[in-house]
Amino acid sequence: MKRYIWIAAKFAALLLFVNYCGTRLANFIVYRYMYEMPDWMHATLRFVLDHTGNEDIRDPDDLSVLALLSTLMICWIIIAIVVITLYRIAMRFVRRTLNSSGQG
Repeated sequence: MKRYIWIAAKFAALLLFVNYCGTRLANFIVYRYMYEMPDWMHATLRFVLDHTGNEDIRDPDDLSVLALLSTLMICWIIIAIVVITLYRIAMRFVRRTLNSSGQG
């Protein structure tokens, strides 16, 4: 039972950290570099909407909201990949250190 609570706590901490850092990264990118929606993002969103049967969402206001949401989701994914990779590297280093010192 204690193990499941520990796993749930680590998962909740991961979600909170990814949410916060991903939101901050998206905020930085949008306010620093995206004064207007880039042409490649506009073309990609229109292509995706046309080919998924959502032609009714082609209003410019809807496209800008979709651009912001896609930027936020990409930032969340990038932060999650970085955090999980660093966690695995750190755990491998800790195990290797404990095994070499004779404590593990």
